Amino acid sequence: MNEFRRIHTAAAQLEAEGHPYALATLVKVEGSSYRRPGARVVVGPDGATTGIISGGCLEREIAHHAAGVLRSGQPLVVQLAAARGEDLFGTGAGCGGTVHVLIQRVDPRDPTPRALDLLAQAAGSDHPHALATVFRAEGALAGETGRHLLTGPAATRGSVADPALRDALAHAGERVIEEGSAVLTLALPGGEVEALVERALPPVRMAVFGGGPDVEALVAQGAAVGWHVVVAGTRPLAELRAAFPAAAEWVSLVHAEQVAERVRLTPRTAAVVTTHNYVRDRALVEALLRSPAAYVGVIGSRQRFRDLLADLRGSGAPISSARRRLFGPAGLDLGAETPEEIALAVVAEAHAVLAARSARPLRGPRRRRPAAVPR
Repeated sequence: MNEFRRIHTAAAQLEAEGHPYALATLVKVEGSSYRRPGARVVVGPDGATTGIISGGCLEREIAHHAAGVLRSGQPLVVQLAAARGEDLFGTGAGCGGTVHVLIQRVDPRDPTPRALDLLAQAAGSDHPHALATVFRAEGALAGETGRHLLTGPAATRGSVADPALRDALAHAGERVIEEGSAVLTLALPGGEVEALVERALPPVRMAVFGGGPDVEALVAQGAAVGWHVVVAGTRPLAELRAAFPAAAEWVSLVHAEQVAERVRLTPRTAAVVTTHNYVRDRALVEALLRSPAAYVGVIGSRQRFRDLLADLRGSGAPISSARRRLFGPAGLDLGAETPEEIALAVVAEAHAVLAARSARPLRGPRRRRPAAVPR
């Protein structure tokens, strides 16, 4: 989310200054690549770039093509073959694949809905959306190249004009929201169309319950990956703000049973309990297990967590149905000792759970993904 904010901010600044810019979107990958479809780069009129598609080795080539698009105003799809070992400038991506990048001019005077604004609209919602980007269109639909359509629970919005194409992309968007991003080829009466339809999930909320020194490291790590971090502690609001300035939100939570009333918890929430007060931890975990939070992590020793589980079962808490969301001791086995290392282990584990990933090393054989968390 931090990357998207930087890209969106750079585009908004250029628009505010009256400058057109080029938006480059990775729309298709053949073989291996550094980034997946949906990665974006904003290129200003001076060639300056914000965002990365290749890790830095193809951005100069993208900027070179963007200069031509800014002059012509016509969208362009370029194929950059990393498998050749070198690009136009001889740097070489070396990832062994070919990336297809759509480059289009964005004019601040044009009222057409922009891709970045549509994505920002999706990010401001609690519901998943799908953004379709047309990058190849033939026949009577050729003019749809570079246009977008955002599909969400309420309505569709965007620049795609053809009714049949809008319907097809909206239907595809509904599937993508459930199944994940896809590159689609659509055969329509007006011609064949190729589009990237990407799932745009709500931002992750990280709710940290506690007020000790270790909370500061958790807040910093969560904020570093672009999460909306909420600190819920027993201290007055002003003290929480002063102690944890990197958080985005602060909640003075005197009674643990008020979690549902005081803290906004969604299916994209990672909750971390670290009050170091056993009775309060137990009450917080019981309340969190009744919430939609996808991840509930408890920091502490293994024996303490076993005792907590036993007490929760004895009190009738919904342990069986919610066990796959409960993690204790929280964090991946990274050999963490310091607060900063523990924060890294916890945030990494929560990220893997939210992304439905195994958290195994990438160097090993590919394995099936675990079941996705509720969205």
